Amino acid sequence: MQSSSAPLTLLCSLAASLGLAGCAAPPAPEAAAPTVAVVAASDLQHTFDALREGFAEAHPEVLVTVSYGASGSLTAQLSQGAPFDVFFSADMAYPESLAAAGLVTEAGVRPYATGALVVWAPPGSPAPLAAEGAAALKSPSVKHVAVANPQHAPYGRAAVAAIRSLGLEAEVTPKLVFGENVSQTAQLTQSGAAELGLISRSMTLAPATRGQGVVFEVPTEHYPPIVQGVAVLRRAAAPEAAEALVTFVRSPEGQAILSAHGFAPAEPPTAAE
Repeated sequence: MQSSSAPLTLLCSLAASLGLAGCAAPPAPEAAAPTVAVVAASDLQHTFDALREGFAEAHPEVLVTVSYGASGSLTAQLSQGAPFDVFFSADMAYPESLAAAGLVTEAGVRPYATGALVVWAPPGSPAPLAAEGAAALKSPSVKHVAVANPQHAPYGRAAVAAIRSLGLEAEVTPKLVFGENVSQTAQLTQSGAAELGLISRSMTLAPATRGQGVVFEVPTEHYPPIVQGVAVLRRAAAPEAAEALVTFVRSPEGQAILSAHGFAPAEPPTAAE
């Protein structure tokens, strides 16, 4: 009698000789889907979902996760080994500091968008923004002006530079209240904690704020260009998938999504890589 522990190959041979089926080799285990863990500047908070959806259409096999924060704070976390694969910063300087430390791939830091700074008065604000433009920042009816913390938020630095360039530093500086990042700054303004906020144009196009209140675009000559940069971390678990995501965001399709959410093209203009 054949032992029940006979090798599978012997059993399969016997089955074949008898004309029996059902002895195929077990299927190979499926490879795990590549995952790309992204950290992104807060001005992308209501934009990256659209980018992720567009990327998924071309790369359904790749899972993309994302967390948000101030670019400076994210840089500190990445410097200390935070387990992320791609960094979308609100400026070029922060990811370039990671590149200088040898933490990004040879592709280096690449621009993917240019941000715009606006002054926003939420619904119900007494600020005369529609009538006075940037001069409304010094209005007696404005007691608080929200900006992102310039210590680690590029939009905060742009806001401080614009206030200075507009000749409003003496009147406006005492009114400043700080959000941790540009998203929190928008929330402070929307909550009524500040009558005006200097935030990214992208934040005024978020679902909760689109079409709400008054938006004044700060002329670009009053602050340094907010050229935003991306880098793939050298520790990326799936570097090819991470690079594919960067290529998509910098492609004409990705740039169109960014434009619809308030960003200008990267400088220099990018095409498919």
